[in-house]
Amino acid sequence: MGIGQGTQVKINGLDGIYVVMDKMHSRWENKIDIYMGTDVERARNWGNKTLKIKYRVKREANTKDE
Repeated sequence: MGIGQGTQVKINGLDGIYVVMDKMHSRWENKIDIYMGTDVERARNWGNKTLKIKYRVKREANTKDE
């Protein structure tokens, strides 16, 4: 899909723009993992979803790193 390391993505349902830091094994197509740090409760509440992402987006000048 053209999403490589360093690609900026916007994820429906989450604020901000994120950067791809790692790629999944090639057997997984059209899937992403979202790293939520050590916040296990937030990750469980987010769960397993079908959603849309936009990639190759431009970071806004006033947007801090997430």
